[in-house]
Amino acid sequence: MKKLTLLIAIVALVLLIFINPSKISIFNFSAQESYSLKEVKSIDINKDDKYKTYNGTLCLVSNNKLKIIDKDGKEAYSQAISSEDINLSINNYIDILNKKTNKGFSLNENGKLMFSTSVSANSILYKSMSDYVFVNILNSEDKELMKIIDSGGEINNRVEIDGKVTNLISIDNDILVSYIDILDDIENKVILIDSNGNIKNEISFNNIILDIIYNDEIIYMIFENSIQLLDKTLSQKEHIPIDGICEIEEYNNSNLYIKDSKNKWGYIEDGKFKVIKTKGEDLKLEVIDDTYVLYSSNIIYNSKLEEISKFNDNIKEIKYLGDESIAVIYEDEIKIFKIN
Repeated sequence: MKKLTLLIAIVALVLLIFINPSKISIFNFSAQESYSLKEVKSIDINKDDKYKTYNGTLCLVSNNKLKIIDKDGKEAYSQAISSEDINLSINNYIDILNKKTNKGFSLNENGKLMFSTSVSANSILYKSMSDYVFVNILNSEDKELMKIIDSGGEINNRVEIDGKVTNLISIDNDILVSYIDILDDIENKVILIDSNGNIKNEISFNNIILDIIYNDEIIYMIFENSIQLLDKTLSQKEHIPIDGICEIEEYNNSNLYIKDSKNKWGYIEDGKFKVIKTKGEDLKLEVIDDTYVLYSSNIIYNSKLEEISKFNDNIKEIKYLGDESIAVIYEDEIKIFKIN
């Protein structure tokens, strides 16, 4: 009877494992899953070509064409455009500042024209801040002029900036502008402006701000050796020292991955910089949904430093396109892969 009971228990256990193995942790082999890459598209590029990713697409300016390639490697959009004097940026939309034609325009991921405006010859920046607000910045000797334009093409306001604009990002319905005042001592100033050009708040720093990231209701001010956290009203929160910040990668709209001068990757948690183990290698990082991949010049690893794939050519950069698709950028081509 005992043998029969034991046999029934074993059979039940085996059935449970095969029906739903995730219920029993000792049989969860996810840490040992094998990965492979399937190439779905190869695109020849030149050294000076421009590329960005936006909403699961790869945007490429190459050989006097603007192309939008989807995550399956299919060409979603193409138009003739001069490759020279083009500024390509990703904001609320795909933004193009064409200095040859003095035009600024915005496209969605399907290539649909969402907004277009004429710009001055001395324009240095054009950005879509939201569906309804667009910004054009013009250069002058010691000041810069920011035009705030609505979706109908009407100018809401013109704001004079007493210095050189270095960062411009959207904070919900407001605009955050960082600029360097060089009239007296060099000072980095930050102003928060509403969509009508009214200044809501301002703050200044003695150090130069390298970058600004708005992530999960927090503003990250990136300096050379530290990160200052602020809330949406510019009230200062934690100050986190990090020795020689080299790279920043956004993480799933809730955190940042940061690389320091010692080639260590880490993230911010509870106001501290937590280091990720990389076996001392100088690796790059690309965020993929709620995890990431690390990569060297020719090898891609998962977050546990298990090898996913090895390449013969040197990897310049990896960009995640969504739905387990990545774009691997080499010196003379871009390949789109599916992760299996």
